[in-house]
Amino acid sequence: MVNTTQLNSPEQEQSGLSNEEKVSLYNTFTQLVYEISSNLPPVCNVKLLPIAKIKANGYKANTMESAERDLLKRSLLIDGITSPIIVNKIDKGKAFTIIDGVHRFELIQSHPVLQPIPGYAPCVVFDTCLPNCMSSSIRHNSARGITDYEAFADLVINLVQLGWSNERINQEIGMLDGEISKMLQVGDLGEYSRQTSLSAYLE
Repeated sequence: MVNTTQLNSPEQEQSGLSNEEKVSLYNTFTQLVYEISSNLPPVCNVKLLPIAKIKANGYKANTMESAERDLLKRSLLIDGITSPIIVNKIDKGKAFTIIDGVHRFELIQSHPVLQPIPGYAPCVVFDTCLPNCMSSSIRHNSARGITDYEAFADLVINLVQLGWSNERINQEIGMLDGEISKMLQVGDLGEYSRQTSLSAYLE
């Protein structure tokens, strides 16, 4: 059982290792275990990444009210970080953009006491394209029952503009044609979506 009050205990600080060495050792170990156990899910390959290299994605899939943010902060303080930030690798790891967990990251970034090692955050790292990042963001938020329709509509519009068909959107995030049309009606393409199909729009 993890004792969250001991994350930065004096005993740990007397290990003789610098923070960078601790991070390197941890990341190397988790990567090794992950590689020798091919059936492990991504959550078993959590990496400690420099907070300075992590940035928002520019397409928040949901919003969070002040009361919810306060509750999340309290949860992180009392229970510790129980869900890693999901990020996408950019420029061979020189930077990372957030796929899921932007609100957790913002709190970790602004409250050093939440950082397991100063300057670092626990992350699951993907290496994929922008449309896949967007669809993953939608899936993660939908699975939690989060329904910020305006934010979702913006993401669906972006996927359409990036070349995704109705069929691809349905396959990746489970939206039917009617649901896609409703999302587009929320966004700027609403009037157009009532007159033509997404396929025609792409042509």
